[in-house]
Amino acid sequence: YNNYHVNSSQAYLLGPFGFTISSLADMQAITGQDQNSITFPPVFVSTTDLHLDPAATANTFLDNKGSPLSSVGTDIDNQSRNGSSPDIGADEMTAAATCSSAVAGTLSPAASSICVTQSLSLQPNNLSGGLGATYQWEVATVSGGTYSNVATGTGATNFQYNTNGAWAPGVYYLRMQASCPSASLNGFSNEYTLTVAAQPTLSVSGYSSSICSGNSLTLTASGASTYTWSTNSTSASIVVTPGTTSSYFVSASNAPCPTVVSPNLVINVLSVPSLTTSISSSTICTGKTATLTVNGATTYSWSNGMNSATITPVINSAGINTLTVIGFNGICSATASRTINALSTPTLSIGGPTAACAGQTLNLTVSGSSLVSWSTGSTSKTITVTAPLVYTVT
Repeated sequence: YNNYHVNSSQAYLLGPFGFTISSLADMQAITGQDQNSITFPPVFVSTTDLHLDPAATANTFLDNKGSPLSSVGTDIDNQSRNGSSPDIGADEMTAAATCSSAVAGTLSPAASSICVTQSLSLQPNNLSGGLGATYQWEVATVSGGTYSNVATGTGATNFQYNTNGAWAPGVYYLRMQASCPSASLNGFSNEYTLTVAAQPTLSVSGYSSSICSGNSLTLTASGASTYTWSTNSTSASIVVTPGTTSSYFVSASNAPCPTVVSPNLVINVLSVPSLTTSISSSTICTGKTATLTVNGATTYSWSNGMNSATITPVINSAGINTLTVIGFNGICSATASRTINALSTPTLSIGGPTAACAGQTLNLTVSGSSLVSWSTGSTSKTITVTAPLVYTVT
């Protein structure tokens, strides 16, 4: 509860904080203190008598506007302080000036931005005072109104208003109405644009802790208005193709709220399997087996449902059979295939007499296959034999 006033528009260095300020609002924003302080030019009795002039309307802004301190019971004249609402400053006085005008003053600058967690103190310059003067802060959601009475923060019916961190994110238009009921006068300040920014709620989508060599990830940040990645990109999304294990992070901001930073996003790069396969025979008869072997990965999945590195399937379908295997190294995979030509098993029949006299010669003819082999060693389809003997053909 202090009154800060300098008869100059120049900027000043704020003590140990090292900041240059030009207004009380600047100081309040930097220090977080003096939220109930004001800035008015006090009116003294004379240049040699530094007592506050009770007849000056401007001094009503100081009258009974302080906060009591138990250790300060008297003023500079050793007069008793008001025990509940002392005057701001070193001199205790009783204001006697009645309002005669209703000037709501000027809000300067006419716009500012704060974070939703921050507080802002507003006080017009050059407003009128006096006993009986009343003040009401009003707000609209569009420039020019319609206005309604401010219902949040502190000081909505005082010449100084503080948002008190109670405004939701958005854009608001405020003004102050000053009234002097005794003279039936009302006045309004200029409109003040207040932008309340939301705290960033940073999240990153598209992240995976592992990626296969040669693949890419799209990392997308959300929950703020601006982003800066560790790659120096300022886009919300980046595409990364790491060659080795790498880490990324993103900073996000909704000015003037504090910047938030994501955790390190570590991406491990895994090798893609290089498969080699072998087969015991690429041509077999239907109903027979072939042995296939694969290596180069950690686990395997064959198209016939088997999952070993070596499989020995029975091939029942005649023709070209293709077996495909997928090899996995974690999330990374590769594919290889082998073909097996399965030939149908022939059905043979032998034509010719099945009985003959001893020493008699006869012809035997086989059908059902283009290639044959007799037990005599002949590979012709028709052979001449002498009874009695048993002959077989394959």
